[in-house]
Amino acid sequence: MSTTNILIIEDNPADIALIEAYLKDAAMKHTLFKSESLSDGLVFLNEQNVDLVLLDLKLADIEGFK
Repeated sequence: MSTTNILIIEDNPADIALIEAYLKDAAMKHTLFKSESLSDGLVFLNEQNVDLVLLDLKLADIEGFK
């Protein structure tokens, strides 16, 4: 079974902890990466391949749906 690379782009530590706790119980093998801003997340995506991005739609540096 392959590892799923997941990037969490979220600026609220409590939400990150909740997502991490939920994924800890997931049956899939995964690696989590975290970014607290969209700009940092985009830099990460240019450097690393990920399978799934969990994006906060109301980040401080820019809204997710702009």
